[in-house]
Amino acid sequence: MAKFTFYLDIFDAKYQEKTGFMAHTHPPKKGNGNKRWAFDVTIPDDVIHEVDAHAPEVSRPRLVGDDA
Repeated sequence: MAKFTFYLDIFDAKYQEKTGFMAHTHPPKKGNGNKRWAFDVTIPDDVIHEVDAHAPEVSRPRLVGDDA
């Protein structure tokens, strides 16, 4: 099993309904005013390179950075 920590930056709420989000394992510098959330995902070794594989274990998101 491989465990990854993903980071997701949330920015201005007025754009969230029309914006796609992408989580990164090595995120870029966080923008001013963004909130950075992290969550852990455990992925079985045999599906780590499969397309559209289901991760059986995802942790509760936690706030790891906030410039607000």
